[in-house]
Amino acid sequence: MNALDIADTLKKEADVLLQEHGLDRLFRSYGTVFYTGSYFLNLMAWRDIDIHLVLEPDPHSLETFWKLGLQISQVEGVFRSNFLNTLRHPGGNLPAGYCWGVRLEDGNGCIWKLDIWASDESDLSRNRMCMERVATALTEDTRRLIVETKQALMLPAGHTPSNSRFHIYEAVLFKGLRDLNEIRSYLREHGVEGV
Repeated sequence: MNALDIADTLKKEADVLLQEHGLDRLFRSYGTVFYTGSYFLNLMAWRDIDIHLVLEPDPHSLETFWKLGLQISQVEGVFRSNFLNTLRHPGGNLPAGYCWGVRLEDGNGCIWKLDIWASDESDLSRNRMCMERVATALTEDTRRLIVETKQALMLPAGHTPSNSRFHIYEAVLFKGLRDLNEIRSYLREHGVEGV
């Protein structure tokens, strides 16, 4: 299976997961939902879905976010959930808000990583604009190269190095890099470890 077939297959699996486990309906019951990252861009190389929420009526309600976390923990297959608060402890380019980092077994023996971010509308708008910029720059060839690069950088744990995705997109789409070794060097220059 080539890189684009793998990305397409993972996107379809993710669609099924979100619907069959009731996750899409659950997220939408809490406010505005934007599926972002490699899922939005159809650049998936492993089972990872990034979700950006604006909670309603209060985007910074910790109580509401914990209620969502409780409901997520009751979804079939969820076996781990980690909480992060970047309002109290800002983290680089991360949204200012809350995150549930969730692991879920889909019933077919596959483990999924879901990062569910809740922030205000301005963070979501910035995220959406960034995703649109990347999507507009993609071609079939650069899409293939990005997914192949992710696959080449896959760690033994079955995922790409932390913080590598954005830098891969930037290297290929906006810096014009095409050689894997050049892309690796670019990632190292930008602090990505394990490449």
